[in-house]
Amino acid sequence: MGAKRIPEDVAAAIEECWPDGVIEEFDTDESFFHDIHAKLERDLQKIPGASLLWQTEAEDDSAYWDDDDGDEPPPSSPDFQSYHVFFLAPPGNEFEFETETESLEEPDPLELDPDGELETVKYPPGRGWCGCAVAVSLASPFAAVDFDDYAQFEDGSTFPPDPGNVGYPDETGPARENRQGPGEAWRGRSGSSHSAPACAGPKIG
Repeated sequence: MGAKRIPEDVAAAIEECWPDGVIEEFDTDESFFHDIHAKLERDLQKIPGASLLWQTEAEDDSAYWDDDDGDEPPPSSPDFQSYHVFFLAPPGNEFEFETETESLEEPDPLELDPDGELETVKYPPGRGWCGCAVAVSLASPFAAVDFDDYAQFEDGSTFPPDPGNVGYPDETGPARENRQGPGEAWRGRSGSSHSAPACAGPKIG
């Protein structure tokens, strides 16, 4: 299958945001998205036959930037993301699956056996959903929609959808490697999250 061409309006938006042809990080605090976030969230929650189960959490810059640096700009975030993701899933067992993830547990120093393992590997069970991820660009009013999945685990961790992985193979994480249940039948009919083509659009606003 040949590579798909970028739609003209999307290509024009990219050129407008980065006229030099070099895509770099930008200040997402100034994004238009913050003005429409609440309304967009409400609109997604009103879609019949779908539930909004997850969305990108607000980023806390305080963890890696000391405000005493004066006029120095904050350093680049290792987890910089140029889009905000919403995940929606239909109701019904056919859109759910059981899964597990790998978790490393540090031993109790008081109970540490000098000849024993330093870490214990555990596999907390979890529950996952098959649905759609809506990635809204923070640079320009466009969105991409694709099949994806989301999982929650008993240890409190999650496996969020990642539309940015559409170019990679199917098995990219614990939710995809170990899932089992009715959701797999749906995946067989609908295509996997990374083999289904992403829809670049529609334009927002």
